[in-house]
Parts: sequence; C-alpha cells; structure tokens
Amino acid sequence: MMIDCKHYGKKIGVKVVEELVGMMSDVGVDKCLIVTNEGFTKPGYNRAVQSPDEVELDVVGMDLIDEWPETEHLGFLIHRNDCGALVSAPVGWTAYQSVSNDSLGMMRPIGLTLAEAGDLRRWMYVNLIPRSVGGSPGPAGISEMIEMQAADYNRRYDLSPQLDDTNPFDLGVKNMVRYYEIPKIFGGKEVENLQYSIFLEFINSVFYAVLITKDVFKERDYRSLGELARNVVSGHRVPPEFGNVFTPLEHSCEAKSTSAYSE
Repeated sequence: MMIDCKHYGKKIGVKVVEELVGMMSDVGVDKCLIVTNEGFTKPGYNRAVQSPDEVELDVVGMDLIDEWPETEHLGFLIHRNDCGALVSAPVGWTAYQSVSNDSLGMMRPIGLTLAEAGDLRRWMYVNLIPRSVGGSPGPAGISEMIEMQAADYNRRYDLSPQLDDTNPFDLGVKNMVRYYEIPKIFGGKEVENLQYSIFLEFINSVFYAVLITKDVFKERDYRSLGELARNVVSGHRVPPEFGNVFTPLEHSCEAKSTSAYSE
C-alpha cells in the first residue's frame, strides 16, 4: 500500500490522481491513500473512487483526520454468545459497531457521513451467527443460513438470489457469495440497490458481510468486500465476567480440514 501526502494551496484535481495511478503501476502497488490539507475537487474525487483500473485509490482531508470520531475504527471485535470474530475494514473504509439481530457492525467509505453513504448506496454490515451444535439453535452451516434468508427475501421481495460457490476471493474456509438486485423506492423513484453478500463457514459460527452498492461503484466495492472477507479471524470469546478474552481459532484465508465442514 502507498500513502501520498499533498500540502497544496488548492484542492486535489484529476491530474494529480492520474499521476498517482501511474506511480502505483510503476511501483507495483494496488492500494493508495491520498492525504491532503485542502481537500479535493469533485472530478478528482470521482476519478479516484470510480477508477476503472484494478486499483484502490482514496482521498482523505486533514480536517477529517483531526476530527476523527471516537466511535469509528479501522476494525472491531464482534461476538454472539461465546463466538467471536475480528473484522478489519477494507482500505478506504471506516468501521463502527451497531448491534441488532441483523448486524453487529457497519462500515462506510471514509469521508462520507452515514446519510451520505445511504444516499450513495455505499455501505456494508456484518453479522455472526453461532452454528448449531448438539441440537442448539442456529444454522448447521452456510447452506442452511442462505436457505433461511432466501425464504425471507422471496417472501418480502419475490426474488431469488444468484449464488456463486467458486470461491472467488480465494479463501481457505468454505464460503459462498450471494447477489440480489433489490428494488427500492425513494422519493417516489426506483433507485439502484445492488446487494452482494459473502458467507464464511467457521468451526463454531457463520460469518457474513453484506455490501450495498450501485452499478457505478460495484466493481470497486466488490473488491473491498473481498478484502474484508480475506481478513476475518474467527474464535472463542470468554464473557466479561470471566475475563473478556478472545481466543483466535481460524483465519479466513487459512485452509482447514474438510471434516470441519460437515453439516
């Protein structure tokens, strides 16, 4: 990864972004963060975040760094019952915890407020569900988890998902990608609402991350979803009253025996 700092008397424009894309190619990196004191022009920002190149380029103003919210992080530990997972935000994204039945944490691109991310249709949420063991409640694995959610989506939206079990992100654990194009109405108009989900099957839990995006961002954001998936560490969590200890058990990119996949 490359970090480039610009202390200019004007905003960063398209020319600077183009030069950095070329430099990234020259030095052989595919991720870059531009930090600037004056911000960036709209064309410069669009060239960075909508780049057709196989690179991840983001721009951050010094004012954002100076006023970074204490509630936002570059990753977090999520847990349900005694199952836990360490989750890292992809480059260019920020993470904050938001606990509900459907989500244990959310992410959005750095520099966007929650409202702006919602308007742009660019955000993610993650969840962790303990697997059924010895008759305990919960899905047996990712196949059952996806079937349970598909039934709900079919009932609510009359939609069937597109599924990909070819391991597109080259992970070491059993995984599956699901895609929906869900119609959404805002202000009386139908807007783009593409949803990509990655499901990871660990020994004691099913982890999943859901990306909400639209066509202009989907290739870039899909790569960010893959980066998130490649850096999940699953484990066992001891509750606070007994020490609040997290013991790592598996990394999403490390292969494990097929016996752990049995459902």
